[in-house]
Amino acid sequence: MHNEGTFKAEGNFKPGYLKALEKALATKIPGCDLQARPHIESRMKTLKTHFQIVHEMLTGPNCSGFGWDPQKQMVTAEKPVWEAYLQSMSFSQAQNGPRAPPIQSDGSSKKKRKSSSLGDIAEAIKDASQFIGEKIEMSSVRLSRAIGEEMNDKQMRVNEEIMRTTLLPMMDRHRAARMIMSDNALVSFFFSLPDEEKDHWVRALLIGAI
Repeated sequence: MHNEGTFKAEGNFKPGYLKALEKALATKIPGCDLQARPHIESRMKTLKTHFQIVHEMLTGPNCSGFGWDPQKQMVTAEKPVWEAYLQSMSFSQAQNGPRAPPIQSDGSSKKKRKSSSLGDIAEAIKDASQFIGEKIEMSSVRLSRAIGEEMNDKQMRVNEEIMRTTLLPMMDRHRAARMIMSDNALVSFFFSLPDEEKDHWVRALLIGAI
């Protein structure tokens, strides 16, 4: 959606993008019952929240010591850096962006409350990360399955499409169908062509011109 530019806006999306996402999911993943509101809207808010937290860790003026592991796709930090970050943030404040001042403690009861609070923050971040990871994995599996089914459907229709859009004799048609079906990239490109170009393209494929 961002690459197409239809709903792209400066730092955000134009109104209506949630409904467009709902329709796209329904098309790509038959049986998907996710709705623009509340499902997609809620998930976008969650993703924005966690993006703000990660962005603050990596670019914030007072967050030196954090790094990014491109292989594991995760924020990295030494234990002292992470503990210092927890001491200066509360999870609810992280959702809204601003940093909180460092927590000062001069009594045992305050230390206990601080320790409990830090543990709650760490546990909340851990649970949220695990939840998002599970949802992304589930969505990836469903999307991969839908893409695979769509590709299988196109492969089954290659010969029919060649018959409809070309004047090739039967044996040439079968040979072209076998060549196209052997490569998913060719299948996708063939179906992306306008009907009036398919005859010339298939003939060029048969003689090795492309």
